[in-house]
Amino acid sequence: MQNEIIQDNVVPDGDRLACSPVMTEALGVLDIIRKAGLVMVPPDPTDEMVEAGMAVSGIGADRVRAVFQAMLAAAP
Repeated sequence: MQNEIIQDNVVPDGDRLACSPVMTEALGVLDIIRKAGLVMVPPDPTDEMVEAGMAVSGIGADRVRAVFQAMLAAAP
C-alpha cells in the first residue's frame, strides 16, 4: 500500500520524477520530524526488529516485544 501511495503522488517531469504537492508537503513534515530528533516506527515491532532486540539483549522474543511496547507507551 505504501508504494501505491508513493506512486500516486510522484509524476514524470522530463528525465526525472517530481513529487505532487501532497507528497512535497508530506516530505516536508517528515523532514521537520527528523530535525526534531524524532522517528516514526510501526506500532508493533517487525520480525527484524525483534531479532535485532534479541541479538543485543539476550532476551526472548516475547520480552523484546513487551519492552518495545513499554518504550512506545513512554514516548513523548
